[in-house]
Amino acid sequence: MIHWLSRMNYIALAVVGMLYLCTRFLWAAPIQLSTMGIYSQSYSIISLLVAILRIVLKAYPFVFFIYVVNSILTHSVPKLHVPIVHFSTNFQIITGRIALITLLLLTLFNFVYISIFFTDRIPHTSADAIGYSAQAKIFAQNKLYFPEPQFSEHFPIASLLRYQNKWFSWYPFGYPLILSIGYRIGMPWIIPPILGTLSVFFIFLLGRELYSQRVGFWSALILYSSPFFQMNSVDFMSHSASLLFALISTWLFIKTLKTGNRYLSLLCGISFGFLLNIRPYTTVFIALPFVAYILYLLVKNWKQTIHKNFRLFFPMFMGALFMTLQYFLYNYMLLGDPFMSPYSFGNGGSFGFFDTRTVNNALQDVLAQLSVFDRVVLGWPLGLSFFFLIVYVLTPMIKKWELLFAAVILSLVGGYFFYRGSWMTYGPRYWYEIIPYFILLTVCGIEKLPQLLGRPHQREHVRRKWRKNIILSAYVVSITLVCFNLWNWLSAQKPSQKSQDFAPINIGEMKNFNGAQRILIDTVEEMKLRNSLIFVAPSLNWQSYGIPSYFMDISLQGDIVYAQDLGDEKNKRLLGVYPHRSYFKADYESGEVVSYPFDTF
Repeated sequence: MIHWLSRMNYIALAVVGMLYLCTRFLWAAPIQLSTMGIYSQSYSIISLLVAILRIVLKAYPFVFFIYVVNSILTHSVPKLHVPIVHFSTNFQIITGRIALITLLLLTLFNFVYISIFFTDRIPHTSADAIGYSAQAKIFAQNKLYFPEPQFSEHFPIASLLRYQNKWFSWYPFGYPLILSIGYRIGMPWIIPPILGTLSVFFIFLLGRELYSQRVGFWSALILYSSPFFQMNSVDFMSHSASLLFALISTWLFIKTLKTGNRYLSLLCGISFGFLLNIRPYTTVFIALPFVAYILYLLVKNWKQTIHKNFRLFFPMFMGALFMTLQYFLYNYMLLGDPFMSPYSFGNGGSFGFFDTRTVNNALQDVLAQLSVFDRVVLGWPLGLSFFFLIVYVLTPMIKKWELLFAAVILSLVGGYFFYRGSWMTYGPRYWYEIIPYFILLTVCGIEKLPQLLGRPHQREHVRRKWRKNIILSAYVVSITLVCFNLWNWLSAQKPSQKSQDFAPINIGEMKNFNGAQRILIDTVEEMKLRNSLIFVAPSLNWQSYGIPSYFMDISLQGDIVYAQDLGDEKNKRLLGVYPHRSYFKADYESGEVVSYPFDTF
C-alpha cells in the first residue's frame, strides 16, 4: 500500500509540475482590477487561465524541494536515525479549553481594539453598510419600515428605498436583524467583532468534530490570524454574519449525519434558511454541494435507506422552507408582492454575460480576486498561502467531508464567475465565505504532509515516529508564518501609499480607509450641539452624507439631524419641519461646521 501511494505521489507531482512549468513559460495576462465592471483591455482566455494557475501553483517549487530532500534522505540514507518526539500530550494541552478560551478572548479584544482605534466604530467599505445599519435602526424600534420623510431628497441615506410612502433598506432582513441587537444595547459596532469571534469558535467545533482537537484549534488560530478575516470582522457588511451562519450550518449538517438527530436536522435547515435571508445569492452556491450530497444519500441504496434518510432530512427541509417563506413574507410586507425583492430596485442587473460582460471579463475578475485573496487570506509571503493546499491535493485518500469543502469553494467561485466587476474593498468580499473551508483544507494539508513524503523502507514504529516529527515540523513552520503575518498585520504604522487593490496591508492603513472618517462628527461633539439641523455639503462620494447619517436617528427626530445641503431655496422648506432648532452648514471633508443664520433664508 505504501509503495502504491508513493508511486501515485510521483505521478501527481509530475503532473502538477508540468502545469507549473507551463505557467512559467507561457505568457500570462497581467492582473487588472475593473472599475464598475469596465475593463481597460481584454486578454486571451488561455493567458488568463495561465495567470490564474500561476498564482495557485506559486508554492509548488517549495513542495517539490521538500519532497526531493525527503526522498534523498529516505532512499540514500535508509538507516537514518529518527529521533522520538513525544508531542501529542503537549498538543492536547495547547489545544485544550484554556487555550481555546484564551484565543477567543484575544480575538474579541483584537477586533474591539481595531474597531475603536482604527476604524473609529464606523462603516468603511461601502454605502451598503449604511443601508444595513439604517434598517437595523428601524428594526430596533420594532418596525419594518418608516414613513417616507417630507422632502426626502434632503435625506439620501444610501441603500434606502422610497416605495409607496415607505422608507426601508433594499437588503434582506437577516443581517439588519442581528445588527439591531447592537442598537438596542447602544453599541452597534460591537456586533461585527462578536460575529467574528463566534466564527473562530465554530471553525474550532467543526475541525474537532471531523478530525481532532488539534485540527480544530489550529484552524481557529489560522482563521483569527487572517488579515482578510480581521478586516471584515470589524466592518458593518453582512459577510461576517454570512460566514458565521455558513459555519453553523456546516457544523449542524455534519452533526446531523453523525448522530441521526432530527432536532439538529431541523436546526440545520433553519440555519441555512436564515443564511438565505442574509445573502441569498451566496447561500445558493454554499447550499448546492450539501443538496447534492443529500440527493446522493437518498439515491444510494434507496430501497434500504430511503425511509431512514427521509425521516432524517425532512426536518431539515421544513426548517429551510420555513425560513425561506420568511424571505417571501418580508418582501410581501414591504412591496405587496412576495416574488418582488427590494434588491431589484437597488443593485440589480449585475449578474450574467452580455456585450460589456463576457467570459473573458469574468476570468479577469477571477484573476484579480485570486491575486488579492492570495495576499490577504493568510498573509503568508512567497505564495505560501497555497503551500499546504497543494500538499493536500497531491495526497491520496481524500475524505468525503473534504470533497464537500472543496465543492463549496468551487461552487462559490463559480457562482461569482457570473458577478459583474471586481469591486473589491477589504479584499474580494464575495469570496469571504470561502475562508473557513480553505483553512480547513490547509490544516488537512499539514496533517497529510507525511502521506505526500512517504517512508516505504522503514519499520512501522519508525514510520510512526517519523510521521509525528513531520507533522510537528509542519506546525512549527505554520506557526512561524502565522506570527510573521500577525507582526506585519498588527503594525500600526500607516503606509505611505494606499493599496491600489483596496485591501489594507496592515491595521494602520485602516485608519480613515476609503475616505471614511469621523472628523465632522468629532467637530459636532466638541461644539456640544443640541437640537440642531445640520446641512452637509453634497458630494459624489457616499461617505459625505453616509457617515453623518450613520450617527443620526433614522426617524429624523433625534437631537441632531443631518440633511443634504441643496441650496438656500430648497433648504428653507425644512424650517417648517424642524422649527425652533439651531441651523448649521457643514463640510464632511474638512469637518468645518458654521452657523446657518435664519436671515440667510
